[in-house]
Amino acid sequence: MLDLRFIRENPDRVARTAASKNQPIDLDRIVQLDERRRALITETDALKHERNRASDHIAQLKKTGQDASDAIARTRMIGDQIKANDEELRRIEAELSELLLWVPNIAHDSVPIGSDASANIVVRSSAEEIPAEWRKSHIEIGKQLGILDFERGAKVTGSGFAFYV
Repeated sequence: MLDLRFIRENPDRVARTAASKNQPIDLDRIVQLDERRRALITETDALKHERNRASDHIAQLKKTGQDASDAIARTRMIGDQIKANDEELRRIEAELSELLLWVPNIAHDSVPIGSDASANIVVRSSAEEIPAEWRKSHIEIGKQLGILDFERGAKVTGSGFAFYV
């Protein structure tokens, strides 16, 4: 998944990459949600700071014996706003995560662009496939090398277990 900061700073490159990979993405919606998310975080942090200051003020009022009901009501309103912001933030982050899953990774500049997998260029390949008659399972190789003993394994642990020598 690409970093939101990278997407914010390079929207054209991200859009080109998505287009070259035939992957439709809603880049405008991603940027819009990110901006709203960052604004909500800033607003919520400011509200939390204000709530903390109001709580200190309420403590001072109670200490001096003054009426703190207005300050308490204001603190409750701030708390309700924080709760609403947190719910909206969770909703935005869920939608943003879903959208970001569809954003393709940026390919290296040397990677050729093709319409589908048939346009891939073979750069190098490994040796040819080993013929079927030459292939051996790990059990056959283990028996040939003398590192597996199924008879002793069956006596010690029960059937189905190998005994490594």
